[in-house]
Amino acid sequence: LRDPRVTRGSAGDWKLRFMLALALREPPTSDVDGCDALLRRLLSESAEGSAQHVDALLHLAISAHVAGRLDEALSRYEALIDTSSISTSPPPPPLVEAAGPHVLRAAQLNGAAILSERGRFVEALTRLDALLARFPSDAAAHNNAGAAHWQLNRAPEALFHFSEALRLQPDNVQALLNLGVYYYELGDMEAARGVYDRAIAFEKRREGGGVLGAGR
Repeated sequence: LRDPRVTRGSAGDWKLRFMLALALREPPTSDVDGCDALLRRLLSESAEGSAQHVDALLHLAISAHVAGRLDEALSRYEALIDTSSISTSPPPPPLVEAAGPHVLRAAQLNGAAILSERGRFVEALTRLDALLARFPSDAAAHNNAGAAHWQLNRAPEALFHFSEALRLQPDNVQALLNLGVYYYELGDMEAARGVYDRAIAFEKRREGGGVLGAGR
């Protein structure tokens, strides 16, 4: 039954339908088109520049990313970031400021991931550096920066970022795997084996329901 306290057009109703849109995108439904349609409707019902409006824009970008529409996704992420203002310490774009820092983080992190997938590692690092200037304790950003530096043959920078990711989030399996590749490619098999053993141990604990360290 519908909650009588939530009327159509209220903030509560908008939030419920927003949550439904995101649920449609997840397995087992995986209905990206249905998610997009509901997000576009919610976008039209929200005030431009409001937190609701920006959240809908972000998740339209994520839907495009999930569906493999990478040009559209990157364009949407960059519109949220306002790439003209990216620097080592960018001011928060007004549109993003309305919704909160999670929007800026997601847009920069996901946009950088697309750029890295396309081999545009220098551009990806520009976004990751901007993200880390604002969120220096972001383990995922450090891991992705390490991977981009590694692809550019910058071993010391890659090691720094992988190490930072693991200092901040010791159970970050992706960072452990990347660090293992780093040691393997440099010929340090003992170090690589030790890192891979840690990754396997964390995966076994996760599968067994063990308590892991704080992560993203």
